[in-house]
Amino acid sequence: MSASRVCALLLATSLLSGCATQPSWPKPPTGHAQAPHPESPFTEIENRIATDHGTDRSGFDLLERNDRALQWRLTLIDSARHSIDLQYYVWFGDQVGRLIMYRVLDAADRGVKVRILFDDLNTMLHDMTHVELRDSLLARIDRHPNI
Repeated sequence: MSASRVCALLLATSLLSGCATQPSWPKPPTGHAQAPHPESPFTEIENRIATDHGTDRSGFDLLERNDRALQWRLTLIDSARHSIDLQYYVWFGDQVGRLIMYRVLDAADRGVKVRILFDDLNTMLHDMTHVELRDSLLARIDRHPNI
């Protein structure tokens, strides 16, 4: 077969394969944040702030130290009774990342509904031990019915 015929055949194959359709995947269910539960600690705090300071004030407080921020995250996860919405831009399968995810799994085991949104692009660790731990933890999270 001549070189021009091979090139023409490759070109035709490439063009025709570009016309192939993608398989249709089922649309994932739509999820929404749950309304605040009337008996949650946050509802009580929000009502107290609104009563003491009015509805135009915020209940936010800047946490300037990493250890305090982690302590608050873990406390909030551990005290959750109804739902957790967790969002992380950069999540690594390191000691802190695993600690948070294990606490999230514990909350889900208690019946807390959990929604997680995190960027997995930055979790590509070079140490295979960390990769295996991360992947096994993510697999457990992916299979959990409350997450």
